[in-house]
Amino acid sequence: MEKNNQKGFAILEGALILVIVGIIGFTGWFVWHSKQNTDKTLNDTSNSSQSNPSTGKKSSSNPSTTTPKLHTAQEAVNFVQDVYGSYVKASTNPNTGEPAGSTVALNAIKSDLTSDFYNKAQATNGYDPILCAQDIPLSVSTKLSSSTQGNATVNATTIWGSSSPQTFPVTVDLTSLKISAITCQ
Repeated sequence: MEKNNQKGFAILEGALILVIVGIIGFTGWFVWHSKQNTDKTLNDTSNSSQSNPSTGKKSSSNPSTTTPKLHTAQEAVNFVQDVYGSYVKASTNPNTGEPAGSTVALNAIKSDLTSDFYNKAQATNGYDPILCAQDIPLSVSTKLSSSTQGNATVNATTIWGSSSPQTFPVTVDLTSLKISAITCQ
């Protein structure tokens, strides 16, 4: 009788081959997937650093030709309201309730004014170029008047109690978000 000599893979050898092929396949997929995620992250980072958030357009790689970010007209209105709130608060001595003087108040908002306007306001004697008066109002309200490329005009209205409110235009540079002019009537 002849022995049946069968050649082939046993179950254990077949399972071992499947495990090795599975490990190699998973490793290849993992490396490919990690590379895709890294590429996506690098592209997103690169695009966000080159994009102008207000337009979504990529800016030039030459920094001298990039357009500065402009603040919105609403930011200008809120800014003027905050500046006037700070100015009115600084205009009154908190210990006595008496006026502290326009010089003290002007220095409190110096960083909110362009240097040209600060120098002009500082040179004014007796008349307050920020409040357009000599008295401290009870409150100030603001409202957008107009907005052009680079500037916004905000109407500031001072309320003095029983006397009529006074409104005057405040020009805000939207690039630096600083007050560049106040036109007293």
